Amino acid sequence: MIKEAEFAYKQAFAFCPYSPEAVFRYVNLLIGHQRIDDALLLANTCKKFDPYNGQIDGLIKQLNGWKEQQAHAIQAQTSLQQMEKEVRENPTNFQGAFNLVSTYMQLQQTNRAMQVLDGLLNNTQADVNVVFALVQAFNQLKNYPKLEATLEKLVKVAPDNPEAWYDLAAMKATLGRSPEATQSLRRALELSAQRLARDPKQLDLRAKVIGDPRFSALRQSREFQELLAPK
Repeated sequence: MIKEAEFAYKQAFAFCPYSPEAVFRYVNLLIGHQRIDDALLLANTCKKFDPYNGQIDGLIKQLNGWKEQQAHAIQAQTSLQQMEKEVRENPTNFQGAFNLVSTYMQLQQTNRAMQVLDGLLNNTQADVNVVFALVQAFNQLKNYPKLEATLEKLVKVAPDNPEAWYDLAAMKATLGRSPEATQSLRRALELSAQRLARDPKQLDLRAKVIGDPRFSALRQSREFQELLAPK
């Protein structure tokens, strides 16, 4: 019976506009229905009748703070809707999509962020930079199945990148897929050796893998030992 309750509060306020009971109870009703402006009007009217009441000053300050928060929330929601519309209508706006993911994460809307990332992963126009960014995103989210799928896509769009194959091998090893891990690692070390032949200052992945704990489960296998055997 909200209308009846508000009518009763209005009557009480009309009889005594500086009554703390009438004002605060009426304000609580209005706040409960997101009517911050009406609550402020009520409090400010009360202040005119009782200008030295510190409780009313505190109430007005609190209501103004809530109004500001409400305005920020509306602005943020409007901005979010604009971002969603932009990404929806422009599937190749990859930066906009990552910005949207970041916003979702700030709002703790992880599922919606994952939906956008999945869309980027399945986007046939995603270039190597986008895939690299996806690797970082799924790694931060600790979503290893998606990270594995993204690394598999990375070695397709950047087949000559030793680090891409190396990270894929490490991911496979972490997930217990030893044969696939060994195969990817073999390709990584081949590409690393070719790169070192051209530029000895480049990173030697063969030296790196020796101390990499992600390959601990492979160290006793014959295939792994053959990969690291002196050439």
